[in-house]
Amino acid sequence: KVLVAGAGGALGREVVKALGGEREVLAVTRPGGSELVAEGDNVKVVEVDVTDEEKIAAVVWEFQPALIITCIAGPLEGIDRPDYTANVSLINAAKDVESLERFIYVSALGAGDSEGSIPFQVMDLMRHILLDKSRVEKYLRNSGLPYTIIRPGPLDEDAPGGKCVFTQGLKGYGTIRRDSVAELIVKAEASKNAENQTLSALDTSMILFTSPCVRPLEAYEQLPFDPFEL
Repeated sequence: KVLVAGAGGALGREVVKALGGEREVLAVTRPGGSELVAEGDNVKVVEVDVTDEEKIAAVVWEFQPALIITCIAGPLEGIDRPDYTANVSLINAAKDVESLERFIYVSALGAGDSEGSIPFQVMDLMRHILLDKSRVEKYLRNSGLPYTIIRPGPLDEDAPGGKCVFTQGLKGYGTIRRDSVAELIVKAEASKNAENQTLSALDTSMILFTSPCVRPLEAYEQLPFDPFEL
């Protein structure tokens, strides 16, 4: 059983697709967001305000998932961002689920100790969002839950899509397709090596260096990081 939170978002929908209909999936969306997710034989959609800790706790307890994947994020503008409150509510709800095998949180490159991986212009634009994600990462690590934290680069559907990998390295930056991130999430869930790890998700065909200036990786240059072996 897999609970996908933020399933009404663009990445959440890709995650539900990537699970392939082979697992029983509960797709959790914000109120009014259920029409964005297609129900199927193994996919049930439920609307709930995840910032309401009692409501999400009831949903999680009833479903008893083995895996929780949260793609909850907030808008770039404004102060109504559910990143921290909603994800913390979900983490707290997961603590009471004995069947839980892994909690996967989709963060972002630039959060936590990866701040130096992104261009300073991007950091200035996204600082408030990355701060929330950094706080969620820390809360999850201290929760006692088995976890995987995934930090994708900027999501871009127009990217051509090359070989996508995980890394624990803190060098390298670039866009990645949402469907590629979803595929990596599913691979990470199946890997014991990814348990209790924080991994950046990158497309090796789209790598940029960010220091001393932003420039693409040339064809003759090696990747500035080692891929993580799942």
